[in-house]
Amino acid sequence: MGRKLYILDTNVLISDPNAIHAFDDNIVLIPTQVLEELDNHKNDSGDRGYNVRRAIRNLNALKTKGKLNDGVPAGNGGKLFIRNIKPDLKKEDYGLSVQKTDNEILLAIAALKSNPMCLGETVNKTVLVSNDLCMAVKADLLGVEVQVYTHEAVDAKDLEYTGRADVTVSDELFSALCKNGSLTPEETAVFEKRHGEKIHKCEFFLVRHEVTGGTKLAKEKNGVIACLEYENSQPFGITPRNVGQRFCIEALMAPANEIPLVVIHGDAGTAKTFLTLACALQQTYVEHTYREITVTRANVEFDHAIGALPGDETEKVGPLLRGCMDNLETLVDPAYVSGKTKDGSETDVSDKVMELFERGCLSAEALSFLRGRSLKRKILFVDEAQNTTVSQMKGILTRAGEDCKIIVAGCLDQIDTPHLTKRTNGLAYALKLLGGKSGSCAVCTFLENEITRSKLAAEVAVAMRNQKQEGVTAPLTYSALDTSTDEVRHMQDVMISQLDLRPNTEKVLMQFLLSENLPLTAWSVAHSYGSNLFDPFNEDRGLVKEIVDEMERTFGQSISALHELALDPPERRSNEDEIHLAEILKATPLKDLGLSVRPYNVLKRAFYSRNLPLTAYSIATFSATDLRCIRNMGTHGLREIMEMMWEKFRINLNELPIFSRDLLAHGRSLSIQHQIP
Repeated sequence: MGRKLYILDTNVLISDPNAIHAFDDNIVLIPTQVLEELDNHKNDSGDRGYNVRRAIRNLNALKTKGKLNDGVPAGNGGKLFIRNIKPDLKKEDYGLSVQKTDNEILLAIAALKSNPMCLGETVNKTVLVSNDLCMAVKADLLGVEVQVYTHEAVDAKDLEYTGRADVTVSDELFSALCKNGSLTPEETAVFEKRHGEKIHKCEFFLVRHEVTGGTKLAKEKNGVIACLEYENSQPFGITPRNVGQRFCIEALMAPANEIPLVVIHGDAGTAKTFLTLACALQQTYVEHTYREITVTRANVEFDHAIGALPGDETEKVGPLLRGCMDNLETLVDPAYVSGKTKDGSETDVSDKVMELFERGCLSAEALSFLRGRSLKRKILFVDEAQNTTVSQMKGILTRAGEDCKIIVAGCLDQIDTPHLTKRTNGLAYALKLLGGKSGSCAVCTFLENEITRSKLAAEVAVAMRNQKQEGVTAPLTYSALDTSTDEVRHMQDVMISQLDLRPNTEKVLMQFLLSENLPLTAWSVAHSYGSNLFDPFNEDRGLVKEIVDEMERTFGQSISALHELALDPPERRSNEDEIHLAEILKATPLKDLGLSVRPYNVLKRAFYSRNLPLTAYSIATFSATDLRCIRNMGTHGLREIMEMMWEKFRINLNELPIFSRDLLAHGRSLSIQHQIP
């Protein structure tokens, strides 16, 4: 039975210089065109040039085993050839000119495929291994099979580990944790049984009381569950805003001899860089635990012509670290940057940031310049780590000297480097290598509801998500202009139907909010906490507990804290805003609101019978009570319409009708009856 023949593209050897040994007992062929491309890049700076030189040295070492042209042993019983395969010029009909090296390689493979015995080996399959997507498309035209190099790829299962979990425990365990600060090994075994999964090293937990719903933050430490040590810490004056940020601060503030490596991953806007710099400055500038913070960023530009930029190394790398600089400005002068004070200037802020560099607290370095270094009593922060290669990450993780703390942060969904994927980058490799397996590494994952963005960024994200889900252009929407915190806005954006509640619980909650004239949102639930629904003597305590648990799970705070946030009503719209809203409603057709078939048809018939236009404006002339009286409306249809009007226009139909239906029907000017909260 023949073996498989794998032809390696140049980018494979650049990403992994040891790839020639990764194909077991199969045959590996490196065309001379690939060797020429390696020769062209051997003097490149940075990791590309380094990996090319390593690949060439590996090939050179195989010469001692025989002639490369005739094949030498490689891998685990395999064989390696370096051959000059002449291109099949008949394939020129595809418009692939041999003047381009990639095309020459492809045409050579096509020729080899038609004569598989030219190597003197029986071959049952010929495969091109390349990470170049364009080359893969061209190969398909020639009938050449292509595979992506996955030897160092991370399994999708390894990326599922988040480093955190929610666990509901008994009153006995909860009381022991709060009273003693940690659980005994025996109690930890019971905790693990309640968790239902194996407890991982340095894992964080949101511990819930099974009766009261109270919460406590904890972590795995030395084989037992212990309370967080830095839960109330405010590094460099910042205050954590959610559970994920508290877990992250705990890992970042832990001494290097306890947690020398912290891997942070989450979407943009979760404050990964901000939290890291705050904790690093606290331990370096304030407490002097570390000598220096070395900041670097994995960026494709680091390996290209850095010497052509003006200034010293810090000034050269500076433009690529603007994300860090923006956060530093906020940390050193939060009052001026946030606009709370007019005292100061941009020059003052820049001077304060530069002072950190001048005092030696901070240094910015190119990633490629870290090779060969041994960092002692320093913090190494690698931002945008998803753009590192596996080879680079291996180099980063081996830079740690005595009392050195390494922090790698990034988002696996924002990869900019060519030839890297979600499973083949350095951040993914670090998660696979040590995440949950070593007491030296803490993994901090931010959940989707822990994103803290500006109002504009949040609205754009919602609009893009709606477009992606519906596959159509999202209709024009209107959001209330308010001064609420991000947590309050988040609660206002989460509808009752988005909470993970049982159907009966959702129905009871909806009926309660309707009776209280409140919108069907999580904000209304938090606002109503302490009312008769949440009375401790309520007969259905299980239903109340389910609502409270889901609110705390979704927003990462106790229900009491959420209630305090929701006490202040949102700022009311001005009369001008109301008029603007009316124009938007008039311009939004009923068919563009994304309603299900049944409520859409019910509204359509109701509007026809009342001689009303089929627009969102007509819905705003009804109250929830009016809608309930429409024939065939039903509870589900009513809820869908109410949630849609709140999500898209921040209109609470539980109130009186917003606009006058009579004036609309007669085509008169707009009349505002009252204002929306």
